[in-house]
Amino acid sequence: MTSIIEVNGEPVGVGIGLPDYNPIIKKIDGKLFPFGFLRILFDRKKIKKIRVMSTNVVPEWQRWGLGLVLLNRMLPDCLAQGITDAEFSWVLESNHLSRGSLERGGLDCTKTYRLYDRTLSDL
Repeated sequence: MTSIIEVNGEPVGVGIGLPDYNPIIKKIDGKLFPFGFLRILFDRKKIKKIRVMSTNVVPEWQRWGLGLVLLNRMLPDCLAQGITDAEFSWVLESNHLSRGSLERGGLDCTKTYRLYDRTLSDL
């Protein structure tokens, strides 16, 4: 799923989402062979969730709500394919601009993922 927004013929933003194959991959235990790939092929129509990986807008247009316009453009295509849920798992907690836009668009934060980092010398 992609959406591109243009202003005066110039692209200023893009939204990218992928169907969430994780439940199908979990069913086949990550094994494509001997028959796992067939399960993926046949069950792909049952996917109900999309993972929105990125909504990018050039800096001079970021505070105009174009990210929500990109997502709104993807909505009819998602619904036509039977997708009813979306996950925005790559929005950093410190990205207040994106989080604020999503919250103003009516989305709720249901999960928080944490990333920790440690140097090898600390072990």
